Amino acid sequence: MMEVDVPTDAMKLLNVYNTIRRSLGLYPQTEADAPALLDHVISASLPFLRCAAMLFRNMTDVPEPPALHGKRHSQVLLLWLRET
Repeated sequence: MMEVDVPTDAMKLLNVYNTIRRSLGLYPQTEADAPALLDHVISASLPFLRCAAMLFRNMTDVPEPPALHGKRHSQVLLLWLRET
């Protein structure tokens, strides 16, 4: 399973978020919670990942990995879409 280095990934995401805010003329949010922002992005992208996985499976007949049976994990979906 894909390992996510939450502190590093979360801080990178927060840096991108603040860069976009600065580009739009908004003040960077210094009080923003980096891990919470990462959790939000992951949960917001999960419906898209599910749809992409279903479409890919139906177009290619590549079976989903056993780790997906009965589970809904974005990391497993990402790995499966990357590997196939």
